[in-house]
Amino acid sequence: MKRVPGVCIAVLGFATVVAACGSSGEKLTATPPTDRSTVLSQSTTTTLPKPVTKTVGKTVEYGGFAMTVVEATFTATPTPSYATTTTQSGKAAANPGTLDLSMSVQNLTPESLNPQGEYSVETKGASLAPGSLSDLPEVPGDGKAPGKLTLSVTDFSFDDAVITFGAATEHQAKVPLGNTGDLVTYEDTTQPITGSATSGVVTIAVSKALTQSYGPARSSHKQAAKGQVYLSIEASVTTTQKYGLSFSDGNVSLTGPDGTASVPVQALSSNGGCCEVITNLAPMKWTFTFAVTEPHAGKYTLFAIDGSQPKGSIAFTLP
Repeated sequence: MKRVPGVCIAVLGFATVVAACGSSGEKLTATPPTDRSTVLSQSTTTTLPKPVTKTVGKTVEYGGFAMTVVEATFTATPTPSYATTTTQSGKAAANPGTLDLSMSVQNLTPESLNPQGEYSVETKGASLAPGSLSDLPEVPGDGKAPGKLTLSVTDFSFDDAVITFGAATEHQAKVPLGNTGDLVTYEDTTQPITGSATSGVVTIAVSKALTQSYGPARSSHKQAAKGQVYLSIEASVTTTQKYGLSFSDGNVSLTGPDGTASVPVQALSSNGGCCEVITNLAPMKWTFTFAVTEPHAGKYTLFAIDGSQPKGSIAFTLP
């Protein structure tokens, strides 16, 4: 073979590089790069994971809706073929990916609403970053609609996964996706109550008590605070005032089992107003809603108030 000055002929292989260069005829051998990612980048394939879908079919009450998790689908993030399923300590490696929740939402209120609030995933002993329920569609009053929630998760397992609806400061609801964990939701109650109270020219007669985890229209049907539920009392109001009396939420108050007195978060007449002129011609129906401590069972006293006149009281007990 002729030696040509200034020309270098190189033979490249995956493991070695051999070069004949210069006028001396020396053979130079180069070692392949030791960086793992550089070597593997030439031959690595990516494993495309198959989505895993679980049928859930569980319902909880939150924020004025009956929220049903129909199905849950987890799609793991694609991983290189050389990736291992365990860490050096022997623990299972993180399993990141995307969680899709197929939902059915039923509006429990008479108003058109878009679900509000947050939800999060608890899995492998940790709570992951929350998502927004506003991704669900607006639903007409008393209506129902399908929807989907999508959340990126840094580590996931169906074995112990739980979906939590609501922030830590709220009355939360929970849906387990695996075989562990309990379904946590509030079950509304309705109970007939009787009694009447008079203060000055105002008389209030009660007929029904209802409890639920979400608020009235004035609170945009938001979820109750942690440790509380909403108590609504249905009543009729009359007056002996010949020319009418202006009536509002300032004409009632409630004392709960723990002795705490509260005013309504909403007083709503059958006309849809919070302040009405009532007359001696006919009773007017009202609903008074209070935020009370959970559990709600115990003795309550509702007070009728007419200015500086002595209060009238109605005692009732909720089981």
